[in-house]
Amino acid sequence: PKLIGTRFNHGRSKFGVELVRLDRIALSEGLHPGAQARLAVTAFIGVLILLIAAINFVNLLTALATRRAKDVGMRKACGASRRALLSQFLGEAILTVFFSACIAVALCEWLLPPVNAFLGTGARFDYATTTLGLLLAGILALGLMAGAWPAFVLSSFRPSGVLKGVLRPSSGGNLIRKGLVVLQFAISIGLGIAMIVMFAQIRHARQTDLGFDRHNLVVIDGSGPLTSPMRESLRQALGAEPSIAGVA
Repeated sequence: PKLIGTRFNHGRSKFGVELVRLDRIALSEGLHPGAQARLAVTAFIGVLILLIAAINFVNLLTALATRRAKDVGMRKACGASRRALLSQFLGEAILTVFFSACIAVALCEWLLPPVNAFLGTGARFDYATTTLGLLLAGILALGLMAGAWPAFVLSSFRPSGVLKGVLRPSSGGNLIRKGLVVLQFAISIGLGIAMIVMFAQIRHARQTDLGFDRHNLVVIDGSGPLTSPMRESLRQALGAEPSIAGVA
């Protein structure tokens, strides 16, 4: 553990220290206030973007279902079971997500150095510990989630109707597809609005007039163990320094 801060109880003679593990210093509230909240918000945005991609995948597969209808009908006519077809389509979805994840990891590795340089951070991927396991679990979960409904739709085609060229999409399936499209656009619009609001807040924070010159300004936290006489003595000592223009 590493000592990162102290705590004082006012009016008592007790003294406490806060110990944090070395591998958790980056998310410590004492050293990096709000780091955990920012990480949670970033993770939530990432989940929403993955959800948009999954909805796109589902809509594309179901829209192109008629191209594979004859394949499904022939395989069912030759004795293929619905379980085998479900396994095939789910496996194809997981493989698609796997190859997409490989491309995404390559792009992240390529873009991580300039992002670290811009943010002044030292983030990196540690595949030997938890990153690889979480990545594989995410690929499996996303592949099953995105491929489940298209797999059920494709495997439900009847050989007689498919071979005759008669496909009757269910009204429930069309309703689900429309609902997914609406959800996709709602998430996209919500993320766009959030980005515009955040940009406006950052611009306001940078350009607004604070009412004082913030350059060459030092703020000292006088709370905690400092009593009123101690704070007054500190103010007088700083005010007597000729290099300091003023103390308040």
